[in-house]
Amino acid sequence: MYVNGGGGREWDSAASTVTVSLTKGDRVYVRHDDNDQGLAGIVRGGQTTFTGFLLQRQFDDAPVVG
Repeated sequence: MYVNGGGGREWDSAASTVTVSLTKGDRVYVRHDDNDQGLAGIVRGGQTTFTGFLLQRQFDDAPVVG
C-alpha cells in the first residue's frame, strides 16, 4: 500500500486488512517505508500500527496460547 501526502501540510491515511495462516513462533513485521515525513507532530517519523488476533484454531487438540 502506498500513500503520498504530497508535501506541505497535507494529511493522508490508509488501512489494510490481511489474513494469514501462522504457526506458533512465526513473526509478522509491519514497516513504515518512507519515514522522511512527519506524522501527527512527529518530525521525520512516520507512524505504523499493527493489531492481530486469532480467528480460528486449525487443530482442535492444540491449546490456544497467548
